[in-house]
Amino acid sequence: MDAHFPMFPSALDGAGMRRAEPRSRWTARFGSMALVYSAVFVGVVAWLLAWQAIDRLRTFGVVQRELAVAAVDGAVSQIGIRVNELRRSVRLLAVEEALRLRRLAAGPDEPREFATLQARIQSFFPEVFAFTLVDGFGDLLLEYGQDLVGDVCRLDIGDFVLHDHRQLLRLHPHPLGSHFDIMVPVPGAGDELVFFVSFTPDSLARVLADAQPPGHRLALVTEAGGGMVVDVAPGYWRIVEEPPRRVDARHWRRALYRRPVPGTAWRLVDLPEPGLFAQKRAEVWGETAALMAGVLLAAALMMAWSWRTERRRLEAERLLRDSHATLSAVVEGVADGVFLKDRQGRYRLVNRAYARGLGRRPEALIGRTDAELLGPAEAARNREAELQVLRTGRLQTREEEAPGDRTVLATRAPVRTDSGEITGVVGLRQDITELKQAEEVLRRHQTELAHVDRLSIIGELATSLAHELNQPLGAVVNYARASLNLVRAGHSDRRRLEQALEETVAQARRGSEIVRKAREFVRKGQPQLVCTDPRELVRQTLAFARTELRARKVAVDLTLNEGPALQVRCDRIQMEQVLLNLIFNAVEAMEGAGAGRRRLRVELTRTGRTVRISVADSGPGIEETACARVFEPFYTTRAEGTGMGLAICRTIVEAHGGHIEVRCRGALGGAEFAISLPLEEPCHGETRRESTSLSGR
Repeated sequence: MDAHFPMFPSALDGAGMRRAEPRSRWTARFGSMALVYSAVFVGVVAWLLAWQAIDRLRTFGVVQRELAVAAVDGAVSQIGIRVNELRRSVRLLAVEEALRLRRLAAGPDEPREFATLQARIQSFFPEVFAFTLVDGFGDLLLEYGQDLVGDVCRLDIGDFVLHDHRQLLRLHPHPLGSHFDIMVPVPGAGDELVFFVSFTPDSLARVLADAQPPGHRLALVTEAGGGMVVDVAPGYWRIVEEPPRRVDARHWRRALYRRPVPGTAWRLVDLPEPGLFAQKRAEVWGETAALMAGVLLAAALMMAWSWRTERRRLEAERLLRDSHATLSAVVEGVADGVFLKDRQGRYRLVNRAYARGLGRRPEALIGRTDAELLGPAEAARNREAELQVLRTGRLQTREEEAPGDRTVLATRAPVRTDSGEITGVVGLRQDITELKQAEEVLRRHQTELAHVDRLSIIGELATSLAHELNQPLGAVVNYARASLNLVRAGHSDRRRLEQALEETVAQARRGSEIVRKAREFVRKGQPQLVCTDPRELVRQTLAFARTELRARKVAVDLTLNEGPALQVRCDRIQMEQVLLNLIFNAVEAMEGAGAGRRRLRVELTRTGRTVRISVADSGPGIEETACARVFEPFYTTRAEGTGMGLAICRTIVEAHGGHIEVRCRGALGGAEFAISLPLEEPCHGETRRESTSLSGR
């Protein structure tokens, strides 16, 4: 049997599954085999865990290197931007304050000028450490802040003057705080003056703190006499009591990434924290050891679990035998035909009712396809239906012909595994011949009932139709008499005679149209669905009832949707019957009202894909208790009513795919009925409705 159908294995015989022996050969060899399997399993898993740990450490190192590169490159870019901004600002300040600087260089005893310069510099640079004005030889002319002009600064100033004012920034450790200097020449005629501003590395430290990844330390370093000196590091430069930090060669070699800062004597490095990699190694190998301990525990439990699994397998086989016996009894007890096929169309399960319908024994169907059992046309039709179910995964129900002029309702559904894979088709064939015959009888009865209702409406309209027909007949007589008089009098005015005869023909056609409309309304026949403009349908229905409405002194308010063309697919006669029924009910409801208060409102609106036709009257309305029952057959509030009119209306509307509803108190104070029908776009042609009842089933 196919492995896709574990519910029906190939080991089934007439009595069920064969019984498995309590102790199999596998059970006898369980001990030695389990030990071998466990040892192999533990070895393979240990190798995989070790390889995974090494790979995790290698990946961690690569990731930390990438973090260092990204952090250092980003910080170098930010520091370069900041340094260039400071250079431009100091140069601009020197140009703007050139006159004041030269006056202070010539006469330093200018306290107001010095205070103004100090305020200006501090407004430009909130992080200023000190500023100094010297001549080209490094002699101090003006100073604010700390005593910074020493031998190193004089050498820097000399290099600055000799090398055409080109400067290489250096970081200077200082007992009162680390700083760096930006020097610019003071423009103007006269002696060479150099103005330099010393800055605290606040902004540089903030850049490093923002860019520093966890477990890393970014630092700006410079070479000094004793090795690499850490000039700026987050949290260090504010501690003025400590000497400058130095990085030994061993720690320097462990730097993950280093890069010089352009235009300076600095290098930005990423120095990992001492425990970064050690902590990661301890973590990875600790997890690996824990997993290995779990593997050993799992291997110890494997033997016990295998023994328990074997015992459960034997119990599951017993339960499967019982389940199969129960399922077989249920399938055989179904009066309808049941079958199960695999994806190739081979029968895997059939009951006796299905086999009897094919005139065969159930055993003769198992493993065979419809192509081997049925005619080519029927086999192809069945296979096409099964393939559609396999493709779509949806339930399919349709009527099919069977031998002996029988009709069956064939239902096919996909068979799925726990994972959702479709492995076959299960089907049910139900003989519905008697049901179809009963529905046909019901349809004929309902058609007759609708016809009787139309005859009743025509009976109510008889007087109005006679009056409506009398007008064109009287006009025909008058025009014919006038024509005869013209002929007898010998008048030769051919134009007047032709005009009288044309009017005679027109009035005769009008009378003929009234008779045709009445005959068409009461005719019997199969319902025909045609494309109809609902606005024209409403107009024709009101025209049909116009004489009756005029006789009852009913004022009509007609509101139609004048937008784009609307089309519904309906049987015109049946929909006119529904509208006339609603109109006459409204007219009868307003009999007790005065002549000036009888108003009928007919409104057509469109909502999305639906057209709504409402009929409202100004009568007394419907009581709440009666409103919920108006569509029930044989329920009526009129002494002479049959109680079938609104029930037939609902059946007709629902047969057209719409629905009808009622409001006990409408817009005019009386009852309001509303019909909703689906729009058809595009709509063309006509269809003869083959149905078993007015409901379209």
